[in-house]
Amino acid sequence: MKSTINVLLVCLLGLSGTALAKNGDPVPGTYLMARSGAANTDKNYEGEDRDINNKLEQVSALCKELKPADVDAESVKKFMKSDKTRNWGDGPTWWISRVSTATGLGAKVVEDAQPGNPNHCLISGLKVSQIKGIWTESPEP
Repeated sequence: MKSTINVLLVCLLGLSGTALAKNGDPVPGTYLMARSGAANTDKNYEGEDRDINNKLEQVSALCKELKPADVDAESVKKFMKSDKTRNWGDGPTWWISRVSTATGLGAKVVEDAQPGNPNHCLISGLKVSQIKGIWTESPEP
């Protein structure tokens, strides 16, 4: 009986969505993505890897479930500060987008949690001209 209960618990956790999300899993389209600097410029992607079709590979960003009604300057700042691996500054040089905006253009966005940066994700499959167009500047305080 105890093993049956354990199996049921594991199944329920698996059905709960992000409880068992692991690196390489797709990020839900409703999640907010963020990038620093001038994410809408060519220069922001100069050092990024590209495939043979000149599409970007593994562009670093942050991804987190954040509902549209909750996106304000303070929530974005808190989101950016969740990354303990680097100093994102105090904004407003943060750029935001929904994962669905990128995936709608053919991108693949996957989980890539790292020590000190649990919200890290990777964007692949867009040309620079496409990725520049997905971002909007974060709300200012």
